[in-house]
Amino acid sequence: MFVNLLISGKKNISIYNDYEKFLQHDMNIVVLCNYCTEHAPAAIKALKSGKHVLSEVIACKTLSEGVSLCREVEKAEKKGYFICLLKIIAISPISRK
Repeated sequence: MFVNLLISGKKNISIYNDYEKFLQHDMNIVVLCNYCTEHAPAAIKALKSGKHVLSEVIACKTLSEGVSLCREVEKAEKKGYFICLLKIIAISPISRK
């Protein structure tokens, strides 16, 4: 289920409460800014649905999740999709020096 909102009379924004339905939306890339413990499963689902993925924190919490994610990334790369793991430098202790 989603709600369309009209903002400034020009743009439609869709709001989803179901990640599976969200992934069906017409888009090229998913930016994951959820809890870090949820990044690997969310990234795997996005890659399987044919989306590029930007993950703004560490992507997995266990070795098993890392292996699953790597396997899915290898499949996605063959189809032309990518995942990019980002690090927020502003909060890193080394960037404060």
